[in-house]
Parts: sequence; C-alpha cells; structure tokens
Amino acid sequence: MRPLSAALLLAAALPAWSQGAFDPKKDFEQKFRAQNEKAAREHVTLGKFCAGKKLHAAALLEYRRALKLDANCTDAKRGLSWKFEGGAWVPDPSAVVKSANEGKPEAVEKALDEYDQKRRTAAAKSAKEYSELAAWAAKKSLKEEAKAAWRMAWFYDSSSEEARAGSGWVRTNGYWVSPADADARQAEAKRIAGAGAGERVAERSQVESRTGWSLAKRTSEHFRFEGMYSDAEMATLVRTAEATRLAFIEAFELPADALKEPILGVFLKTKEDHVAFLEKYAELRGRELDEHRNFAGWAKYSPDTFEVREGGHGWALMPDWTVHQVAEFLFAAQYGIQNCPAWLREGIAYWFTYRMTSSALTNCVSFDSAATGGEDWEEILEWKRLTKERLREGKSPPMREVLEGRLNSLDGPKGVKGWSLVDWMLAARRTEFLSFLGMLGGGTAPDVAIREAFGVRNDDELEAQWAEFVLENY
Repeated sequence: MRPLSAALLLAAALPAWSQGAFDPKKDFEQKFRAQNEKAAREHVTLGKFCAGKKLHAAALLEYRRALKLDANCTDAKRGLSWKFEGGAWVPDPSAVVKSANEGKPEAVEKALDEYDQKRRTAAAKSAKEYSELAAWAAKKSLKEEAKAAWRMAWFYDSSSEEARAGSGWVRTNGYWVSPADADARQAEAKRIAGAGAGERVAERSQVESRTGWSLAKRTSEHFRFEGMYSDAEMATLVRTAEATRLAFIEAFELPADALKEPILGVFLKTKEDHVAFLEKYAELRGRELDEHRNFAGWAKYSPDTFEVREGGHGWALMPDWTVHQVAEFLFAAQYGIQNCPAWLREGIAYWFTYRMTSSALTNCVSFDSAATGGEDWEEILEWKRLTKERLREGKSPPMREVLEGRLNSLDGPKGVKGWSLVDWMLAARRTEFLSFLGMLGGGTAPDVAIREAFGVRNDDELEAQWAEFVLENY
C-alpha cells in the first residue's frame, strides 16, 4: 500500500482537471491577469527610458497604460508623481507633471526614433503573448475570453489581421473598421435610404432666372436643392440632407421638430459654372470673387445657402459636401457659437461624413501629404490608424495647438485630432460634451468651458482622457 504522504504529493502534482476542479474561465482570468501585469512592466520600462530622454509626453502615456493594466503597479504610480500617504499610493494634485518633450528638435527626434524602436519590440512581444492566450481560450471554447485576448493582441499589433478579426473588426473597402463603426454606417445607410426625397419642382427658380440655366429641382420639408444632375441624383442628395438632419437631431438629443429653417443647395459641374454662379447669383465682386473662384464651393448663412462644383472628385463630392455643409449649418443654427473653435466646427462636420459617406472630400483643412511629413490624411478610413500611431510614437500634435488653432493652421494631424476629440466626446462623454456646447453658446470662453464640462484642470488631463479612448478604440 502506498504511503499517504506519497499519495498526497501525487495528487498535488496532477493538473486541476484530473481532480475534478478545473475551471477554464478562472484559469483564463489568472493567465490574463498575469499577462496584463507582464505587459505593464514593459510599459514601465519604456516609461523610464522616455523619462531619461526627457520625452515626457511619451513617458506619461507609458506610465498611464501600465497603471491601467495593473492597478497595483507602484513604479507607474511613481512615474506619474503619485505620493505615498496613509499607507497607500494616491494621486498628488499638487504635483507638477511634465508633459512636453524637452531638448533641441533634432535631439528630440532622435530620441523619439529610439523610443519607437523599443516600443515596437515590446509591442510585438506582448502581441504574441496575448495572441497565444487568445488561441488557448478559443480551444477551451471561451468565446468572449478569446475575444478579450485578441483585443489586447490587436492593441499591440494593429496590423495583425488575425487579431483584428478576432476582436470583431470587419473589412470595408479594403480597410479594417471597428464593429461600432460598421454598425453606425449600416444604420446611416438605412437612414438615407428611408429619408424623404421631396418633390420635383417645375417653376423656374431665382438661380435659374439669374444664370439662364435649366436645372433639376427638388423641394422637401427642410431643403431646396437644384443642380445640373438627373432628377434621381437630386433625389439622392435630398435624402442625404434629410438623413443628416435626422442624424444631427439624434446625436445632439434635440426635439424632433428642431432645426426647421430651409437650406438651399446648388450643385454644379465645372469651374466655369461655379464662377458664373458667384457672379450672377451670389453677386461677388473684386477681391471676394477672386478668393472664391478657385474653391470647390461657396456658402453663406441667413438664409443658409451653399453651392458646390464637381472638381476633381466627380459625383462623390456632392453627397460629401451635402453632409459636411448641412452639419455646419445645423450646428451654427442650434448653438449659435460666436468665434467657434476651428477644431470643433470642422470636427463636427467630419464626424458626420465619416459615418454617412465614409469620406472627407470637403477639405476646409489641408490634408496635403507633403505638408504633413509625407503621411496621406485624405483617406478618412485611415484616420483612426494614423491617429493611434502618432499617439503611440509620441508625435501627436500638442492639445493646445489643436484647441487654439485657426482654420488655416489646422493641417492633417491637427485637423484629424480635432475630429477625434469630437468622436471621443460624442462616443464616451456625450453629457459633458452637450454641457460644453451649451456653455460655449452662452458665451463662456472655450478654455473655461472645456475645463468645467469635462472636469479637467489643464490640457494634460484632457489629453490623458482622450488618449485612453483612442488607444482602446482605434
């Protein structure tokens, strides 16, 4: 007979399942927690490197990520200037935490490149480990657990198609799109298809009388559209405009009967048509005419009127311009914000075109790749990836430059960060965002309004909240 002690040792050495105690979910939780703690240590190592190189913006990002993965990570708390008080580490409101990179531009750039190499190496390691955990969970038929691990793998390697697919992302026009974005686009397409197209109009319009043109015309409850297109195409544009109004009312939680003032839209073909419209209908002269003749379109408020020509984008510009301009008109009508910050006005418009037309062809912001370090910001479905990459590389535009930037100073990275701020606010902080808009409409200064509405003391805290959303969702 085998000694009792030997039997106990043998039982202890056997796997849990052989003793009838194996629980795959609990096992996953333990493995997942351990992997998170391991990844957190990688972030702390990167944070210390960045701090040593005075890359303070990147260091903060790394320490914050470490703390999110492991709430007990003491090194991360030290890096964030927490204090030890009452037997525990707690945030120190009085601490001055540096958030801007220091040094000569060439030295900072060199340090950022070195950091990026280290970051990519660490990320590849974490991505591999989370992928292995996801595969293990899938074999154990832990569907949601596998998805959670794949989401982490994708966080560290957004180029991994396996991790993207495992996280629930889908392919759209050759680009990966999040489940939330895919659902939103499907809903907006359904909204456009079901919106009213108005009725054909036979009577001659004022635009026709002044220009001598014969245009296809349609009028709905909220829009009067005419243009050099077929009646079916004009009906599509009216439906797009009506759907944009409905989407705006939903996004900003307005009454169904809000924003009833009619909007006139004129859709033309060529630059010559555009100039003729400016001269004969808009009656522009001199410098004002010279400024607008090379633009793709023209707009004015009270009464709200816009005009657009095809240019190099062809028909695709027509629905894009419609959504963009209608969103701007509705935003101005609802909130009446004097001196509206450029990032907010354009960010709102792009938020709607991102969902409704998957395009950003109405370029009030310069997306020229030569002016933005060779990066191509014209494809809107790449905005999330590029925004996340810049953030991770420590090259995201400073928050202050975005918030204070005028329209002509917003390049691709800054303009898209403005759009991303709107995306974050509407997706995760809608109540605070609506409060912010209300304060702006009431005359509160933007800086004061954003601090009060979002409960932040400075740009760094706003940046931290936005950055967490981007890293988790883009």
